[in-house]
Amino acid sequence: MTEPKYPAPGTFALAESADTVGHLWWRIARPYSYLAKQGHPTFYGYHEAMDRIPIPDGTQIIVLPNAGVTPGYESHMARWMTTQRRIHGRKFIYDTDDDWFTGDWVDWMVDSQMGAGKTRGELEEIRAAHHWLMTFCDAVTVSTGDLGDLVYHLRGGADGTYIIENAIDAEAFTDGVAHFPHRSEGEIVIGWAGGQRRQTDLVPMLKAWGKIAERHEFVTFSMAGWMPEDYFSYVPEGRTVLWNWTLPGKHGRGMQVDIGCCPVPRTRFDQNKSPIKAYEFALAGAAVIGSSIPYGSVLEPWGIQGTVCGYMADTADEWEDAIEAYIQNPQMRRKHAERLRYVVDHQHTLHTQARKWARTYRTIAGMESQDDDVQGETTLQRGDRSADDNAGMRA
Repeated sequence: MTEPKYPAPGTFALAESADTVGHLWWRIARPYSYLAKQGHPTFYGYHEAMDRIPIPDGTQIIVLPNAGVTPGYESHMARWMTTQRRIHGRKFIYDTDDDWFTGDWVDWMVDSQMGAGKTRGELEEIRAAHHWLMTFCDAVTVSTGDLGDLVYHLRGGADGTYIIENAIDAEAFTDGVAHFPHRSEGEIVIGWAGGQRRQTDLVPMLKAWGKIAERHEFVTFSMAGWMPEDYFSYVPEGRTVLWNWTLPGKHGRGMQVDIGCCPVPRTRFDQNKSPIKAYEFALAGAAVIGSSIPYGSVLEPWGIQGTVCGYMADTADEWEDAIEAYIQNPQMRRKHAERLRYVVDHQHTLHTQARKWARTYRTIAGMESQDDDVQGETTLQRGDRSADDNAGMRA
């Protein structure tokens, strides 16, 4: 019998509700499915009352992804977690790829109208419940170095903050990608994809889109998912293809464009974001333009001078210049798309990240000692690369 490639302790991810389905897909369902193929015993699901669902035998780690506690329910949750620790020796991990713990999250929820009618006071109670649960867990896994620094500070400098970058299940994503036909010869499709956010988040990009639309009649725009209410005040009607935000794993088709745009505003909340949208656009075949934070580490990776995988833009003028450069130089557009696909394939897929999940879980479970490959590592600090990888990038 072949030994598992990434042996790790039995792990059960238990989400508070289906509201975390997007997070579950990238941070739990896909990585766990991949690890299971390597012999790692993983389970996941959601339940409104986390303390009432039966935990599978052999579970050593319980992961709570983006989980909160109903305000006022903390003491009940604490008793259940303490029982699991004392009787079964289980460890709890809070996993997140967003800041749910500070007033910046409350501001974002209000400004993006994502609060579902809740008052600021009610959102503050939810924030406090997330903060309590995060600090009560034995460890926290996060997706970026900036988010790791924040969590480390909020936990009072205690050990137990681990960085596991977001990774993409390349096989599952590309299964949803079909042949990308242009509607006419010479057409260039420029696209954005994502869920609801602040109305103002896309304004610099949309201002650039409007000017590009005036200048180039052969350009078409693609919006996959959410769309700002004032979108057509920037982009002429009749020039945009709209894609519904489909179930996770099936949205690759809406990201098949020539130029993928990934704008992120410079706020304290958004600086913790990961560049996973660039991974998606890359696997869909697009060249990518992204905000300097968080996309700089992917579009100009590894600090290698002269190695560029895409353009960065923050202001409306920068967005316009970058898009125009790709329109005028299709050879460079294709070259950057190929380079970015190479980076994603070699650094940011589950194939390259799976061992970090397993090693982190082993460390938290006490199965091996902590090392530099687990705690504190970011893509820029180490990464899974070699001299051959760098040579391939320069080709």
